[in-house]
Amino acid sequence: MLAQAIEKFGAIDIAVSNVSLRKRQPLLDISVEDWHQIINTNLSSAFYLAKATVPGMKAAGWGRIIHISGYDGSIGASHRAHNVTCKGGLDALTKALATELGPYGITANGVSPGTVDTHRIAEDYPQLTEKYQLLKKTIPVCRLGTCTDIAETCLYLASDYSGFINGQVLQVNGGSLMISSHLEPLLL
Repeated sequence: MLAQAIEKFGAIDIAVSNVSLRKRQPLLDISVEDWHQIINTNLSSAFYLAKATVPGMKAAGWGRIIHISGYDGSIGASHRAHNVTCKGGLDALTKALATELGPYGITANGVSPGTVDTHRIAEDYPQLTEKYQLLKKTIPVCRLGTCTDIAETCLYLASDYSGFINGQVLQVNGGSLMISSHLEPLLL
């Protein structure tokens, strides 16, 4: 993947880690295999991407690393111990990279989306429409997020305009994190 990107673009200046599996499982139902699958997919992949792309960024004296995490890494969520661990770990990895790589002109930041209105398989989320309508009433901006909200936040973090932002996890959630703890069952 790295070789293909360098061949096409000449260098890798920006690395965005945006991958996640979100299995809903009670702790005692999470097998060792499930745990490793989620950790490897959601957290280890961000480490591997940084390890592969940072040498070129260091050589260039400029780079941007962006991790897409999630609100459950900040507030927790039941039946998702593996995912919560990964999202919290991504936020911690972001801060570790920001501290280590800042002197080389490389920033590392995170984007933590709230509830985003995306296409989902209806049978996997039978009550989604009703929950989304309820959530819209409780989110301070009175709407769900969009993929564009997340993409534009990443564009900002990838730009020169954000050069003094480092080690931050931007909560892109319309203000819902302020009120999420008592709404957590609705978000599942």
